[in-house]
Amino acid sequence: MMHGQMPLTYDHGLASWAAENNKAQRKTGVVGHTVMGPARRQNAAIITGDITPYVGAEWMTSDGHREALLDPTITRFGLAWDGLYWTWNAS
Repeated sequence: MMHGQMPLTYDHGLASWAAENNKAQRKTGVVGHTVMGPARRQNAAIITGDITPYVGAEWMTSDGHREALLDPTITRFGLAWDGLYWTWNAS
């Protein structure tokens, strides 16, 4: 357990919605929360290469993104990447 969080379960449905958000971002060229679907939390970004440093250095130092990642009520997550856009959904 990191940050006192219990492990999350990967959810293919949330990942599918994350992929839809990536498609919408690519179409509009804007990073954002375009397609939430069943997610209660969503982080979106444009990232080339490895996401690990981005999550550690960027999402965890941004109050809103950090709050989403560390929400103690979430139990499931989905993640999608399309070569440029990343979306993380959680519920």
